[in-house]
Amino acid sequence: MIFLTEKRNPESMTDAAEKSRHSSPFEMGGTTDSQHLLPILDSFPDGVFTVDRHFKIKYFNLAAEKITGFSRSDVQGRPCKEVFKGTICESDCTLRKALQNGENIANREFTVTRSDGCQIPIVCSTSILKDAQGKFIGCLLYTSD
Repeated sequence: MIFLTEKRNPESMTDAAEKSRHSSPFEMGGTTDSQHLLPILDSFPDGVFTVDRHFKIKYFNLAAEKITGFSRSDVQGRPCKEVFKGTICESDCTLRKALQNGENIANREFTVTRSDGCQIPIVCSTSILKDAQGKFIGCLLYTSD
């Protein structure tokens, strides 16, 4: 069983997401900035993934693979609620709430289902991603178990 050990301060992650808005991880294999950003996100000790405006997973880092048991090739392009089957996905989705309120959400605790069917508690924070014109393009989520 995986236990929550600490709640992390999401400010540094939020700042990183804000600074990287123009080098979006949605541009898989796109710009030079994106190519530099992806290895950085892979090095984070917490799970990081991005979804597009349709809540389909576009990027999934190595820690997210370890926490969930899913490989990035298994989840890319799939709706996050279909992958995680979280306790709040249908009724109280963190992503939808962030979009409705226009605010990032920090340290939300809930349960997701790993690839092996085991349910695990996680702490998740969300940062809204916008393009240069301020249009919503997706969300960056980071989790710790």
